Amino acid sequence: PIQMACVAGTIGTHGKRMQPHLVKATQTPDQVITEKEPIALPDVTVKHPELWDTIVNAMESVVKSPNGTAHWVYN
Repeated sequence: PIQMACVAGTIGTHGKRMQPHLVKATQTPDQVITEKEPIALPDVTVKHPELWDTIVNAMESVVKSPNGTAHWVYN
């Protein structure tokens, strides 16, 4: 599941990737909170960048279009 979330995030941001993480911060017994900063990964590049919009629109159509297989989720 986390891999699919990464794929969806990469597509939604047109190739920008971040390292997945499950912890926002840690706290020591003496109450010191350390926030974990996001780590950028190399971007995904495509030969024709305009295809990002085509892919994103197709993913949106799955839930927004009346003929989409997940249309019931959106309504």
